[in-house]
Amino acid sequence: EAHLHFLDNIAQLITHSFGRTVRLAEHGRLAAIGEFASGIAHELRTPLATLTLAMDYFARLDLDEKAAKRLLLARQESARMQRLLEDILLYAKPVALNLRPVHVAELLKQFIDDHRELAQPRRQVIVLEALGTDARIMADRDRLTQVLLNLTQNACEAAPEGGKIAWALRDDPAAGVVTLEVSNPAEPMPPDQLARLTEPFFSTKPSGTGLGLAIVQRLTLLHGGELSISSDETEGTRVNVLFPRFGSKEQPYSETRG
Repeated sequence: EAHLHFLDNIAQLITHSFGRTVRLAEHGRLAAIGEFASGIAHELRTPLATLTLAMDYFARLDLDEKAAKRLLLARQESARMQRLLEDILLYAKPVALNLRPVHVAELLKQFIDDHRELAQPRRQVIVLEALGTDARIMADRDRLTQVLLNLTQNACEAAPEGGKIAWALRDDPAAGVVTLEVSNPAEPMPPDQLARLTEPFFSTKPSGTGLGLAIVQRLTLLHGGELSISSDETEGTRVNVLFPRFGSKEQPYSETRG
């Protein structure tokens, strides 16, 4: 019996050690992939900037209609490549959070006032439906603004022309969380697509980079929060981001602190 107990302890130790080794190896592999992707993105930015300057020069010339259309297409694809490179750099590089108490309602109102033009190209409108709290959260203000920007851009791209992008802020002191919610009247998404929305490079839009929601997911988790997405015929698509209320026990995590 003593031998069996001893072997059982060894088995548990081996299992624990093996699992830890696998996790460390996977972490190292992902870190190497991220460093590799960041290096490629940095290398591509310079020649892409040169190409963009060349296209800007040709755009000032008197081109025939066929050449002008081809140049417009090239400039659009160049802009899409630039967005992709910026998203790769943001997603792949380590993130250090500069945490400060942030008044979420104030930040959200200011963000909407400053970014209403995001909805203008397709005659959409961005509205603030509820501000049910004056609570604060511990957050990096710039990173939180990036979350708001990515979610708003994603909602504008998914919503139909003339649709309403609605933001709301809710507080649950008992649960110790503050919830940011953005919704749009898009067609309901199939469950298999809904489950993959935060996967890197997965996109339901032809021009999407597939990193917008992946970046939101990563930044949300680093702040100690949770991201959830729902989609149905009644309420359209809703994205909820839950953050720990300032003073709660949950503490945000920074990759640079480990």
